[in-house]
Amino acid sequence: MKKGLTWGILLVVVLLVAGLGYHFWQKSKQSVSTDDAYVEGDVITISAEVPGRITEVAVKDNQRVKKGDLLVRIESTDYDSKLAQAERTLRSAEQKALAARADYELTRVQAESSVSEEVSGVQVAQAGVDTATSNVGQAQQRYQQALAAKRTTLANLGKMRTEVDVAQAEWKRLQNDALRYRALYSKDEISRQQLEAIETQNRQAQARVEAAQRQVQASFSQVGEANASIGQASEAISTSQAQVDEARSRVGQANSRLASAQAAPNKIAVAMAQVKVAQADVDRAQVDVTLAKKDVERATVRAQRDGIVSKRSAQMGAYVQKGSPLMAMVDPDIWVLANYKETQMEHVRPGMKVEVDVDTYPGKIFHAHVDSIQAGTGSRFSLLPPENASGSFVKVVQRIPVKLVLDDQPSKETPLVPGMSVVSRVLIKQ
Repeated sequence: MKKGLTWGILLVVVLLVAGLGYHFWQKSKQSVSTDDAYVEGDVITISAEVPGRITEVAVKDNQRVKKGDLLVRIESTDYDSKLAQAERTLRSAEQKALAARADYELTRVQAESSVSEEVSGVQVAQAGVDTATSNVGQAQQRYQQALAAKRTTLANLGKMRTEVDVAQAEWKRLQNDALRYRALYSKDEISRQQLEAIETQNRQAQARVEAAQRQVQASFSQVGEANASIGQASEAISTSQAQVDEARSRVGQANSRLASAQAAPNKIAVAMAQVKVAQADVDRAQVDVTLAKKDVERATVRAQRDGIVSKRSAQMGAYVQKGSPLMAMVDPDIWVLANYKETQMEHVRPGMKVEVDVDTYPGKIFHAHVDSIQAGTGSRFSLLPPENASGSFVKVVQRIPVKLVLDDQPSKETPLVPGMSVVSRVLIKQ
């Protein structure tokens, strides 16, 4: 009886083991699994982009944040000052650029008409020289005429003085005769008719003396007038000569302006070069303003994406350098990286359904699908790929990383974080 019971139990056990073996054998033909799999996710290190003292830390470890949320604030006083200075420099550069453009336009417009105008100016100035030279000749002619008139007047003056002397001598003689005739008349030695005759001759002689003296005075006046004419003519010569010099100076200036006008293309090129230099200063100042604004913005560190804060090292009041790590940000969008043996990859293709068991949640199955298959084995992409020498070769089954993406995001009750160990099964026969 006992022997029959023992054989019965043994038969049940064999059948059970056979059934389980058949079940797992069938299941292995429908899926491939591996426990060399882990939850993965992007872990971003957030670092300071500008040096400075931390004035505010707005988050703590393991805190969820949204894109744009404030994380850390760095003192920005210096950066605000640099921005203000850069903006002032930009405004100054823009004003200089406007002035350079205005100067260029003025130079260009003047160049278009200045050559013909300056040629005309040279001609006008030369005509002024000719006119002034003619005036000098006329003044010199008047001067010579005044000198000739003076010489003639002086010659006449000599003759008139001689005539005065002759007339005065004659008058003197007749005065003496008149005195003598009066004495004779008083003695009745001559007739009254003879006395009156000599008196008449005496008065006539006096009149001739006075007339001659008036002519001498008139000659003196003519000499004065001649001297005045000579002075005026001499002054006119000096004035006209000065006008000639001034006109010649204007000719020289006009020629200089003409040469300058003929060099207008060079001036235009120089003005354009100044415009380009001024514009380059504006561009440089704009870059400085952009960089200064960027530094001001970088002093306020904000979340660039949704995530979870981790390993926060930023502390209030601490001084950080550019590049100093402040905290890590874990992306909530996670996936599974499963390393399958190369012998399991025959039928694995992107899009196949996957069941994921997480060690943290026994009995809980997460549904996923194959997103992509790495284009190379894991060892091929390691820092030191294995190189087996021909004499010591040992064949090792390689593993190929497969990226598995969850169909649904984990619930709050079963959160997944990077690094968790999982078992994944790719359902080959679906």
